[in-house]
Amino acid sequence: MSTNDREPDWILVSEFAGIRVRVDRAANGPRLEIEDLKSGIKAYFDPLQLESLVWARWDDLRQLVDPARDRRWSDGKLDADSTDTYE
Repeated sequence: MSTNDREPDWILVSEFAGIRVRVDRAANGPRLEIEDLKSGIKAYFDPLQLESLVWARWDDLRQLVDPARDRRWSDGKLDADSTDTYE
């Protein structure tokens, strides 16, 4: 797929978060690249990981979506031990 044929990015924004989503085909198989627009942190999710989200119960995800439990809602700065890409 050439640069001109690249699939479009999607940008989703709410009052709580803003992300860019795109399909990454550079790995062994297609995966989603999700970038936090505030910090620039990127994470990659393969189809198995995404399917697991579909099957997850709300209690499984509660801590992930609670802004009070995460550094992203404090000062927006990353810890020294942090990385800017999660795979």
